Amino acid sequence: MGAAGTRFECARDDGSAGACVVSRSWPLASSSRLPVASIESVAEVYRPGSKRGSSGRWEVVLLDARGAERVIAQARGQADAVAIRTRVRAFLDDRNLRNVEVETPPDRIGFTTAVAALLVGLALIVNAFWAAGRLRVEVDRANDVVRFRRTLFGVPIGREALHSYRDITDVKLERGPVKDALRMTGQAAESGGRLVLVANERSEVPLTERFMRGEDALVRGFGALRAALQLPVIEPPPLRTSAAGTVTTSPRATGPRAWRPVALVVGVLFLIAVGGNALLAWHADGTQGAIEIHAEHRCTFQGMELLPGGELRMSLDPGPYVVGVWSPSAPGGWEMQTYEVRIGETTTITCRPTATSRGDAR
Repeated sequence: MGAAGTRFECARDDGSAGACVVSRSWPLASSSRLPVASIESVAEVYRPGSKRGSSGRWEVVLLDARGAERVIAQARGQADAVAIRTRVRAFLDDRNLRNVEVETPPDRIGFTTAVAALLVGLALIVNAFWAAGRLRVEVDRANDVVRFRRTLFGVPIGREALHSYRDITDVKLERGPVKDALRMTGQAAESGGRLVLVANERSEVPLTERFMRGEDALVRGFGALRAALQLPVIEPPPLRTSAAGTVTTSPRATGPRAWRPVALVVGVLFLIAVGGNALLAWHADGTQGAIEIHAEHRCTFQGMELLPGGELRMSLDPGPYVVGVWSPSAPGGWEMQTYEVRIGETTTITCRPTATSRGDAR
């Protein structure tokens, strides 16, 4: 059982081969359509848990002629999976049956987990952009008005603020901590800032309610706003620690020099990786061969499964190797094919039943 419910329905109209629709409910909503003639078989499949000791799940899948799977139901257990498989197989075998419908509801725990994950993701996005945005300033000296508007990705945030141009005597850059709902107890607050208008040399009006991130943008905005209001050019105040909890930031190198140690480390690691790969390839050429598999049909090799369209290449010790190829006509649905790997050669295999399979060494 998963986070979303699954619905499978097939129908045959008079004289038609029929079609099936597989759809999933919210929050993983999707829908796909396929002709009944493309379905080779239906089977129940057990999927082991991803972690040791965790329980697996039963699914009912459709198989086409190449062995590709399409999940149509998530069963509560093996008995439920067998019952669903029996109903669908009866529809496929009996052309007199007009329709079949199978609907499996979402697992409560899985659905709740998916919704919780969506809410947590939404909370992270809101928290990240809560103290962000662009502040647009329009100075209209003719009408004695200065307009301020905050936007985020072009969407207006809050109301437009109007101030008298003649009353503004100064602009300040005020420092303070950025409010972060995800900040842990004891963790230093992130430093931010906000622009403040000084009107009639006594009243101060912050242009944003909260302190904003973006030191460089705030400094540029501070200088640009003072220039637009024809105020004297001054240096913005430096970051510092205050009783309110603003963090202190120490000077750090900027520009190309700051990245030289990082670039050096990355370069050394890259050279080590390239040299190691070259050494392994040289060793493998003298002691091993290689196998290259192109899956036209579903196939398995050494515990790995390739779906149609998949490819696999790996170095192996010389000797015979077995590849399982999906073939509805073979006993158990799998045809075992044997190929030889030789030192210094690459054995290329095309996964398909014996009548059309091909393997060659080069």
